[in-house]
Amino acid sequence: DSLNAIATSPDFTPEQQKNIELTINNVNQLIDISTQSLEQLPVAFAQSKQVVGDKTQLFLDDVKFKLILIVSLTVLALLAIIGCIYWLLLRPLQSTVLSATTNVSQMAQALQVTAKAVEACTEKQQAIADQLVKNGNSSI
Repeated sequence: DSLNAIATSPDFTPEQQKNIELTINNVNQLIDISTQSLEQLPVAFAQSKQVVGDKTQLFLDDVKFKLILIVSLTVLALLAIIGCIYWLLLRPLQSTVLSATTNVSQMAQALQVTAKAVEACTEKQQAIADQLVKNGNSSI
C-alpha cells in the first residue's frame, strides 16, 4: 500500500508513476511466482526422490544381472576347461593305464605259467635224480 501511495504521489511525473506501478506489478508477480515455487518444492523434491530411487533400483538390478552373467560364464568356462583336461589328458592317460594294467596282468599270467613249468621241470628232474640215485645204489 505504501508503494501505491508513492506511485500516486503528485511529486512524480506520470511516466515515473507508470514505471513505479510496473515495478510494483513485477515485484508482486515475482512474489507470486516465488510463493508458487515454494509451494511446489515438496512435490518436486518427492518426485526427484522417486526418480533417484527408481534409477538406483535399475542400476542395482543391472549390476546384479551382470554379476550373475559373469559368474555363470566363469562357471561355464571352468566346466569347459575341466572337460578339455579330461578329454585331452585324462582320457588318453586312462587308456594308457588300462593298457599297462592289461600288459602287467598278461605278464603275471605268463610268469605263473612259467613258474608251473619250472615246478613241473623241477619235479621231473627230482624224479630222474631219485631214479638215478636208486639205480646207482642198486648197482653197488
